[in-house]
Amino acid sequence: YTNEQLYGNMREPIYNRNRRNYFWGISSQEGDIKRVHSGIPNAIVSTLVNAIGDSKITSSDSIIESRIDKIKKYNDMTHLINQQQMPLTLVEGWGAFKVSFNKSLSDCPIIQYYEGQNVEFVYSFGILVGIIYKDYYKYQNKDYILLETRRICDGNSVIEYELFRLEKSNDVTSVPLETIPELSGLTNVVIPGLKKVLGVPSKFFFDPLNPNYGKSIYNGKVDLFDDLDQDLSQCSQTVRVSTPVEYYPVDLLERQNNGIPKMPKVYNRQYVAKEGM
Repeated sequence: YTNEQLYGNMREPIYNRNRRNYFWGISSQEGDIKRVHSGIPNAIVSTLVNAIGDSKITSSDSIIESRIDKIKKYNDMTHLINQQQMPLTLVEGWGAFKVSFNKSLSDCPIIQYYEGQNVEFVYSFGILVGIIYKDYYKYQNKDYILLETRRICDGNSVIEYELFRLEKSNDVTSVPLETIPELSGLTNVVIPGLKKVLGVPSKFFFDPLNPNYGKSIYNGKVDLFDDLDQDLSQCSQTVRVSTPVEYYPVDLLERQNNGIPKMPKVYNRQYVAKEGM
């Protein structure tokens, strides 16, 4: 709401056009406002995630089942799914898992979840043929973005890396991977014969405006959430400004040992103790 520029107009055209007229959009420019948030959006997502419960990943093959259990335990899949994938997908509409391998860390595949703003999907005839993952780095006071493209090419699974420097003008400049020492060891990978993208999209609801992406559970509810917060905030402000103002002569106040008057308490107005004249 505090950003003057509007991003993602193509993905959320109605909300973005209305954003500056929302209570949160207007009040963010004000200083002396007590803003009250209902907490209902959070409660909706938390309730749904708890109702769904833990994920079940099984296999009829006992050897594969044992392997799955090992992978789930190593990656703490319960936390990954219940605390990241499900709530973030419900809110943002989409995201993606990324499967990586690092023998120096583990024999198990390493599974990460990327939220919606950090992934792009590529489809061909409705079939997923690529996922672009975005990772951000800061090195020597400069900002960078690493694009990791995982795609299918000529019947093979391909992983490609590109590094870009983010300029203050919002432009990007392609730079070598060696620019950041920890990325210097990355090399493009081709897995022959694997006609799969090493990643899995996460989306729960179909969005007719963006068929390749998912729809947020907040879709169609943002206006109501904003109105509710505005009502609660205005009620709070009304109570504050309508509180009675009391005037009293300082000479009548009870004194401390050093002679300074004891000021009445803000909420407890049961006062005053004073000696007779």
